[in-house]
Amino acid sequence: MNRVLLVGIVACFGCLTASATFMKSLIVSGAIGGPGSSEPASAAAVAAPVPAVALGRSAVLKPDQSGQYHADVQVNGRTIRMLVDTGASFVALTQQDAITLGVLPLAFNVPVQTANGTAKAGEARLNDIRIGNVQVANTSALVLPFGASGQSLLGMSFLKRLSGFEVAGGNLILKQ
Repeated sequence: MNRVLLVGIVACFGCLTASATFMKSLIVSGAIGGPGSSEPASAAAVAAPVPAVALGRSAVLKPDQSGQYHADVQVNGRTIRMLVDTGASFVALTQQDAITLGVLPLAFNVPVQTANGTAKAGEARLNDIRIGNVQVANTSALVLPFGASGQSLLGMSFLKRLSGFEVAGGNLILKQ
């Protein structure tokens, strides 16, 4: 009984895949319009750009002994050590790392909540962030004043610009 059910599921999946492929070819060829459309779709409108992940651009980070993910990150051509932090809204640089990178804000006037309490950060723009062969240009960042954080954080203003990131086999995989 289980074998018959499994064969049926595989057959249904095969039919659905074939149908989807056939429908996509009709849409791309212009024979029918896209979903909700009464007009033929153009190939340019349907064809999406190939995601960068298809080119194999990814970086794999191994956890440290505490299970956190650190990376040697090239920022504007210089390397600093950062903690990957999905809970941080922005890339957050310690003031010392910002000095090393030559990224100094005009003012520290952005209120932020850190692990050490409330602080005033300065806005910055990073021209280039690179981990291995994963690269993101023109990223928003905050510079934290001395003592507000023990290390720089690779936050969501960088991570959300990737095509994805996941933990697999215990490693953090950043995909571009």
